[in-house]
Amino acid sequence: MTHIVIETDEEIVKVVDSHDFKTGINYNKKENGGSLVVCLSKTPQNGCHAIFGVEFKNMGYKEAFNLLKSFDLEHIENLFE
Repeated sequence: MTHIVIETDEEIVKVVDSHDFKTGINYNKKENGGSLVVCLSKTPQNGCHAIFGVEFKNMGYKEAFNLLKSFDLEHIENLFE
């Protein structure tokens, strides 16, 4: 589910649900890169246990977003509970 989308000619900023976690996406169209930030808490209204961040270059945000599947985010979250 997408919660926030802001798009200009230069940038895309989104906040979405991904793998049960709130994820922020910042993508610069001209530079073809950006960052992903994941709030490692299944109840973000109570705050995040930790933040997982990834910067990416030379790829679209959808490709970078799909790379999140390679990380065991639930295991990482459990390290900080």
